[in-house]
Amino acid sequence: MKLHGLDIAIIVVYFLTVVLVGLWVSRRGTKDMDSYFLGGKSLPWYLLGISDASGMFDISGTMWLVCILFVYGLKSLWLPWLWPTFNQVFLMMFLSAWVRRSKVLTGAEWIQTRFGRDTGANLAHLSVVFFALVNTLGLLAYAFKGIGEFIVLLLPWKFDAVRHFAGLFLPDSVARLFTDENIYALLIMGVTSLYVIKGGMISVVVTEVMQFTILTLSALTIGCIAIYKVSPDMIRHAIPAGWTSPFFGWKLDLDWTGILDKVNNAIHEDGNDLFGLIFGMMFFKGVLASLAGPAPTYDMQRILATRNPREACLMNGFVNVVLYFPRYLMIAGVTVMALAFCMPELRAMDTFNFEQILPKVLFGQYLPVGVVGFLLAGLMAAFMSNFAATLNVAPAYLVNDVYKRYINPNSGGKAEVRLSRIVSFAFLAVGLAFGLMTRNITVVMMWLIGALGGGFVMANVLKWYWWRFNGYGYFWGLMSGIIGAMIVPFALQYSVDQHYLSFSAGELTGVPGLVAKLQSANPDGVSRYVSGQLTPATRDLLARNPGGSDANLSQVLAGELNRVIEGGSIYETNRFAGVTLSARTQDFIKKNNPSATDVILLNRMLLENAYPSEIASHLRFSVNALYSFPFILVLSIIGSVLGTLLTKAENDEVLKNFYKTVNPWGAWGPIREKVMKDDPSFRPNFNMGRDLLNVAVGIIWQISLAALPIYIVLREWSWAGWLILSLVATSIFLKFNWYDKLEKA
Repeated sequence: MKLHGLDIAIIVVYFLTVVLVGLWVSRRGTKDMDSYFLGGKSLPWYLLGISDASGMFDISGTMWLVCILFVYGLKSLWLPWLWPTFNQVFLMMFLSAWVRRSKVLTGAEWIQTRFGRDTGANLAHLSVVFFALVNTLGLLAYAFKGIGEFIVLLLPWKFDAVRHFAGLFLPDSVARLFTDENIYALLIMGVTSLYVIKGGMISVVVTEVMQFTILTLSALTIGCIAIYKVSPDMIRHAIPAGWTSPFFGWKLDLDWTGILDKVNNAIHEDGNDLFGLIFGMMFFKGVLASLAGPAPTYDMQRILATRNPREACLMNGFVNVVLYFPRYLMIAGVTVMALAFCMPELRAMDTFNFEQILPKVLFGQYLPVGVVGFLLAGLMAAFMSNFAATLNVAPAYLVNDVYKRYINPNSGGKAEVRLSRIVSFAFLAVGLAFGLMTRNITVVMMWLIGALGGGFVMANVLKWYWWRFNGYGYFWGLMSGIIGAMIVPFALQYSVDQHYLSFSAGELTGVPGLVAKLQSANPDGVSRYVSGQLTPATRDLLARNPGGSDANLSQVLAGELNRVIEGGSIYETNRFAGVTLSARTQDFIKKNNPSATDVILLNRMLLENAYPSEIASHLRFSVNALYSFPFILVLSIIGSVLGTLLTKAENDEVLKNFYKTVNPWGAWGPIREKVMKDDPSFRPNFNMGRDLLNVAVGIIWQISLAALPIYIVLREWSWAGWLILSLVATSIFLKFNWYDKLEKA
């Protein structure tokens, strides 16, 4: 699409305004570390809530949410529990107050309040710093891929001269990384970093409030245009049965056959056919991850920046209120316009690429001039908000938790701010390098959720709820979880690959159909090749059993197919021209110098792709990362428990001070007794039942907030009415059982 001059002008004015405002307010955030990273703990909770929501309204995540709503319909409401999104409910109900009572600057510094300063505590402290820094690099790469793949479709300029110049001084393998999307990402991230690095938290929050205003107006505009342009009948003709219902059984039972067949492949590739099992694992993992508290990212930084524990809880509650309705209004608007207007283009795509749905809607002829520029500015605001929040986190951990603690404890505020800016530049450079080398958004997202997220959970659950848990247990629990999460998914995939390295008779699920294709008078390229590889005896058997009725036929065909896949590569571009290849199959095709086993695996994948109804699909799709979680959890539990029980407990004074300051519920009996012996007036926290009941009601409240705008755009008024009743009922309950019981400021 070629942008109109007015649209380009709107985008340019937006960029200039945000950068200038960010630089203008940056003077307030450069006095010391507290002002640079936490805004001096003077910002009101509602501004921090908007800032936090703006950071979560990222463009990569929005593109993904558009895709899953398109593919899974209202059942997609459950898939963000991968992160999990309902951790905001746990935070608002009780965990934000616990975090804020610590009065620290970073998540790693918080470790000192729980474990003290002995060797175990130092190991735990450094492991959190490591986690936070690696997580930040991953998030920067995630943002880099999202904005690059989006913006290259928006702006018309090409960078052939830059690539030519890079080729003069750099190896070809490096010069090829400077694609148009990567160069656009470098430019936009560089511009955004100007005010983030100079002004710290103050600049981030002020600009994020501006950006969230634009995002909200953009979302309302897209939602209203979708309601105006797309009728319910247009949607009904473009979706499979069950698409508008959020409920599901053991299996997903969404069939796109005859509407957009490629979507069925996308569902298989995601590994979500057994949706009930996936839902159960997402919920179990999500509850544990939420009980662990916030990861050391911008979300935790916003909690620590609030003025008191009460405002910390209000801030996280406000995030849900301001984020969900506008974000899902935008997502629903884009999705229904894609269903109504983009189906011919999507059917023409060789493979189903979710990253193209959002751009295809925005760059189609469905939005008027001026509105397009405004909406694109809003989506770039989503990127800038998320990127700014992420970049502002990293230097706090290196400067406060490494430099100030271990190298120069007496450094001054101004010197620390200057060092923080240098660290920010360094992390920006490394994060951009990671982004340049990353294949796509999904790779980064699943790594963040699977490897880092899986390793984070168990050690961070135990730190809140078990008094005996110590710094050694935390270190070994966290590191065994992270290392395990980096190994287990590959080991699981390897074991599956080895198990299905050859065909068995039972895996030929459609023998009559396979026989018909092999004996067709006008066969496709793959069937012509496979038929030509069969022995004369097998051809004679097929001729005598055209309906595939012979009991021995499955066994014979399995043996023949094994001979085919073991006889060298069967891939030729023309031969498989009409076959939709899975992403994993395409990755194997691109391998340089594949091993003999890799060739056999690729051959089997190719046949699974060519005969999706006749051969069971075991290898053409990667194993869902969620299946690794139980194994990772066990490794982390073993590391946590052994690391704790094989070393001494933390000092009583450290534990008593933590318990008295934070006042968590859980298995704190021995420490609680000692605190109450020293201070009979102390009131322990026995609110576990109330807090968890509020969490359960809060999750219903949150999912209602997400579903309501979707049903409004779909004009499903009966569903919308029930959701409004749900919101009213849950809000009244939370008013009396949560809001009225928050501790006073």
